Amino acid sequence: MKQGWITITYQFLLFQKSNVCIDTTRELYNQVLKFYYILLSEHNELLKLSDHLLLRELEILTIGTKEQKSAKINPKIPLEGFPKLPIYFRRAAISAAIGMMRSYKKRIESWEYSKETQEKKCPSSPTRFLAAPVFYKGMYRNFNQKEIELKVFTGKRWEWIYSKLKGRKLPDNGKACSPILKQKGKQIFLYVPVKLPVSDIRTIRERMNIQENFLALAVPNGDCMAVGVVFEMTNVIATRFFYGGKEMKAYCERVLYRLRKSWKSRGETQNLQKQNEKFINSRWYKKIAAIHENYTHQISHQIIEYCKQQQISMIVVPKYQEMTDILNRRYYGWLGRSLISKLKYKAFRQGIIVSSIRPYHMTNQCSNCGAKIKRNKDHPLLFECPNGHNGNFARNTAINLGFRFLKYNLDDL
Repeated sequence: MKQGWITITYQFLLFQKSNVCIDTTRELYNQVLKFYYILLSEHNELLKLSDHLLLRELEILTIGTKEQKSAKINPKIPLEGFPKLPIYFRRAAISAAIGMMRSYKKRIESWEYSKETQEKKCPSSPTRFLAAPVFYKGMYRNFNQKEIELKVFTGKRWEWIYSKLKGRKLPDNGKACSPILKQKGKQIFLYVPVKLPVSDIRTIRERMNIQENFLALAVPNGDCMAVGVVFEMTNVIATRFFYGGKEMKAYCERVLYRLRKSWKSRGETQNLQKQNEKFINSRWYKKIAAIHENYTHQISHQIIEYCKQQQISMIVVPKYQEMTDILNRRYYGWLGRSLISKLKYKAFRQGIIVSSIRPYHMTNQCSNCGAKIKRNKDHPLLFECPNGHNGNFARNTAINLGFRFLKYNLDDL
């Protein structure tokens, strides 16, 4: 098996009595970022270089080489108006500026070659710079599960500050990378990318060539949050239902009931659509978002454990990116997209590949004969076929998904 790596970000809550130094450091970081971004916009020819060579070229233009410094020769575009910058702080800001400029150029190119260029507005260059500072090695030290020291700018000089951390335990086999400092309201978080080994990174072609089993997964909207059908090539050998939708919606309805009760006591309208902005910014939305996250994590974990038990190396899921009608449902209802997104990185970490297939005409065709089906009036979870076939509606969709996956040419996957 081919071995590889995956990067997963771990979140830590950072405890600091005063955020003044952190705010000052973030402002300085964005000022340096803005300086190099404007420099790149004036010298577009530099973007032909690779990121590593481009970073070096920008340093030569603004800082100069060792020979220039020893000969007291000023650089072409001196970095003026800033205090003395640590090398790794400056390089982090330069890397962020390069990424922003390359992203902007890609948006411009896609706009120029778009068929709807006349209707769409030209992408505008950013005017506000609010990037989260990245602390390269040399800007932090003594980092462990409970504490870290960060090098920050006080407004006059650079100092090391000690901070306590709170978060989930880092894996023993992981390698922590440069942390990112972000602020949400009054709280400050440290996002640490962790590089983890993956035991199997073989492609779908390589797995299909030796006829490994795969799981076709449908994501209905009900008590059953996912239905998995195990395929041994063209044969269905097992089915698993993953429940939890009713329980999740019950929690959400309790939160909504308390929300309506709170608004009624203050004489406000109970219409959630008219109060959408107010609702999204309220603490009630955070509670519902936490419930969603909890259940999608639970179901995705159950799916991965089931795949490990059945020795399944591939998962086929519907590709819902192009289906906009699902987005019009109630925000606390269907969570298929969120479940699939979590499933992808969790599965890859276990050496399982997740592939997506367009779900067109998979919910209205019989998996046995291909005839058009309809829901049973007395039992909406079941379907009826004019040729006498019947069964679970979501399971039928999962089987169709698996057969569509088998029909696709491996080159198109």
